[in-house]
Amino acid sequence: MRLPNLGVALVAASIGFWGAGCGGNSGEIKAAGFTLDIGDQAYFSYANAQECAAGGVGELVLDLVDFNYLCDPQHPSGRNPGSSHTELKIIVTVGLPPMYSGSYPTLAPYMVGTADCKNGPTSPAIGELLHYPANSTVPDMIKQADSGSVNFTQFDPDKKKQLKGHYELHFDSDVIRSDFALDSCN
Repeated sequence: MRLPNLGVALVAASIGFWGAGCGGNSGEIKAAGFTLDIGDQAYFSYANAQECAAGGVGELVLDLVDFNYLCDPQHPSGRNPGSSHTELKIIVTVGLPPMYSGSYPTLAPYMVGTADCKNGPTSPAIGELLHYPANSTVPDMIKQADSGSVNFTQFDPDKKKQLKGHYELHFDSDVIRSDFALDSCN
């Protein structure tokens, strides 16, 4: 059973939220006109450029969603396809082992910036707020963070330990800061 912890602090409002994933609400994020009531969170890892085609190999994708059971093998996904859906994705290109783009993921921060994931250029890390209309798996609104950083404090290539760290995302004048401890979905 997954029990990742996530804290979200909205700097503008100075409000902190702490909670457990795997089906429990973990707070609310408000930024750039989006509101995300966090239902679950986890991370995905890909050898190829799964989420940002122009980004390169070795992606880690931190995913915070507004429904329960993002990828819990004990429960079906709690996403209701007939309802709209909001999500925060943080896509980090770390490269492949053993070199990991020249730096092991816990040794240096990944700078967040905007990206053209279809044609390039991209950034080492991308933060995106996404809104999906009811009955759709394609977002109708995407807002990328202008700047920020992602720091990993624990990274296990075998995925036996949680991915831990901190991120800071700037969406115009809104800033989201969070510590994370996430289990792998794949």
